[in-house]
Amino acid sequence: MNITARRPLFVSIVACGVFLSFGADQTLSGADLSPEDVETLIRQLGGERVAERRAAEQKLLDAGPAVLPLLPDVANVVDPAARDALRRLLPELESQAAAAEIRPSRVTCSGV
Repeated sequence: MNITARRPLFVSIVACGVFLSFGADQTLSGADLSPEDVETLIRQLGGERVAERRAAEQKLLDAGPAVLPLLPDVANVVDPAARDALRRLLPELESQAAAAEIRPSRVTCSGV
């Protein structure tokens, strides 16, 4: 199985871990984005204005790894600018997801 075929599996596993690792006191900014919001941002990644493209890229980065399951497969993105932006974003988001996985968590046990 090549790396392209394994990417969706990796993203799914990491995303599940990220969702499970967040405590009640942490917020997922990516959870605030609907699939429609992400679709709009992907279109903006291929926009005509540089400012629009950069803003869309930053919003996706700010959303963090929680947005990974909502992102399309890079191979299915028709617009070259959007495809290139996603190729830059995915490693950063996957790195954030991996960092969240290894971040220590607090477990509190109380006796009866």
